[in-house]
Amino acid sequence: RVHGGIFCHVMDKLVLCVAAVVLVNAHSYAPPRPNLSSNSVDTFVDLSQNTFTFGQKVEALYRATWMKAIIVNVNPDNTYDIQYLSPSVDPTFIDQKVPASKIRATQSNDYYIGMTVLGYNNTEWKQGVIVGLDVNGRFCLRFPGDGVDRCNFTTAQLQTPATVSTATCPSDAIVVPGLASLGNDRTNLDFAQEARITPPSSNQDTTIVTLCSNLNGQWMGSIVTNCGSNGRWEVKGGCRRKTCPEYNHWSNGAMVVFAESPSGTELTRNCPLFFATKYYTGTVTLSCGEGQTSWGGASGSCTPCDLTCVGGSLEPSECRCVCRDGYVGTRCETCSRTCTAGQGWLDAKVCGCNCRTGFSGKQCEIAITPLKPADLGFPLFYLVMFLWRNLGELLHPTLFLIMMLLLKVHTELGLS
Repeated sequence: RVHGGIFCHVMDKLVLCVAAVVLVNAHSYAPPRPNLSSNSVDTFVDLSQNTFTFGQKVEALYRATWMKAIIVNVNPDNTYDIQYLSPSVDPTFIDQKVPASKIRATQSNDYYIGMTVLGYNNTEWKQGVIVGLDVNGRFCLRFPGDGVDRCNFTTAQLQTPATVSTATCPSDAIVVPGLASLGNDRTNLDFAQEARITPPSSNQDTTIVTLCSNLNGQWMGSIVTNCGSNGRWEVKGGCRRKTCPEYNHWSNGAMVVFAESPSGTELTRNCPLFFATKYYTGTVTLSCGEGQTSWGGASGSCTPCDLTCVGGSLEPSECRCVCRDGYVGTRCETCSRTCTAGQGWLDAKVCGCNCRTGFSGKQCEIAITPLKPADLGFPLFYLVMFLWRNLGELLHPTLFLIMMLLLKVHTELGLS
């Protein structure tokens, strides 16, 4: 900071003026931090006397207004350095050497910096130390083993412990249920392993991590035990058997799925019959080594089936063509049918014979015999006899003679 002024003195008719400039150390002021390692017994601040202590929450007169503040330093001349807690004042501003006449105690000031209290962190009451106040006048606490100062504590969330004590968790045997999975969405209870541990007698906030592999070489995971403020062990985590997780193996564009399996397992899986736009054949083998947690040792592969069958259909499981009658070849591309010479000719488009009149069969090898009139004689004779016996009385004699004449004619034509 720079402070200056001009001083003038009248001598006869001469005016003598002197300019004075004073430089003041402009280094920022850093209030001392409280000694949090002190083991002294905490006591309440005596508000009945007109003296104030470091860390005490007070009200100070600032520009004719009483504002909430905190004592950040006590000077040897019984003045005080003040930090105001009002949002209207710059939180980094330190009002130095404020006399006691401009400070008054607040009856609600039950807590002060460096005091050991119980703070409620929305789940439980936990012992901590007040390390400061924020701009809204709320307390900041530091909990043992936390390493982070937590603010926004109101007086309703603080308690003064009658006797500061440290909880102790006994050395008890703890049964820890096995884990179905290790952080993924898929679970398999077949691999969960129940574990038994016995942590040593420990003080509050003591954390012990036990690796499951130290309990059994074929297990994986970890068990975290923490001594809580209630004197009981809090347990997280668990153990499960070492496994290789579910795995999708790719081979020539096909995906082969391997299920989660314990270590020391070898699995062989068939390639998918159809994947994406292709048919596949083959098998793939993977190994989950003893004590391992990842798949390896792949052997085998998936072979895409690229056959196009011309005169037949594809059998995808064997990747081969099943030919229709008359076709031969790997893709059923050749017509092997022949037609009997002189009795038919080959139609290559359908691989079939077109037979001449009077012939039939796949190769036109069958000759068709025309029906002769004599072939009708025998059945016609029986028809006439049936009609005469059953309807003889109703038939006209002339009609009967005509029928007999026709029967004779057919018989003669058939014999000629």
